[in-house]
Amino acid sequence: MRIGKLRSQLIIAAALPALLALICHSTEGAAHEVTVPQGRTLYIQIDHFAAFFNDDAENSNIAGGIGYAGRLGWRKEKWGVFVQFERDFWMVSEVDLDLVNGVLNFAAGAERLSFRERVRSSIAFGTSTLMFDTVLDEAGTTGLFLDIRPIGLRWPVNRKVTLEVSPLSVTLLAPVLSDPGIRKIEYRTVLTLEVSL
Repeated sequence: MRIGKLRSQLIIAAALPALLALICHSTEGAAHEVTVPQGRTLYIQIDHFAAFFNDDAENSNIAGGIGYAGRLGWRKEKWGVFVQFERDFWMVSEVDLDLVNGVLNFAAGAERLSFRERVRSSIAFGTSTLMFDTVLDEAGTTGLFLDIRPIGLRWPVNRKVTLEVSPLSVTLLAPVLSDPGIRKIEYRTVLTLEVSL
């Protein structure tokens, strides 16, 4: 994939959060007039994330990544559990800057709401599967995945819809555990759209 196509995809990825915000604000009700439903809640979440740097940007040809995730969760008051999947596309810079298939992640996690349900913290642990062939490893090689989101800021749009922004989350991706392995830590910014069922 050439630089022009990559630039177009990054522009679309950057515009997606603004589009989601416009859609949510066009729904009925104002955010300050709404309270988050109490008690038990079944919900789905859709994430869009971008990571433009990682823990080894100087020594690795794998730069950041962009991707999306889906989550199904159950919450009782402030505590919840969820399962998630995500697709993380990696930016690779060997000769040209390319976008490659990256990894497919599956995980289970736990969360806690605080500050009148306006802040969400979560942790998820699961598997990370390589989705492209490298010189040493084949697509399908599976390792570990860990996602830590210390602070997600939440804005209820109406009784069913909530917007959430996690300005900085830390994600460990280790699809290849053998030596030499493939491991990186991404520092992500995540936009989440949550819908209560």
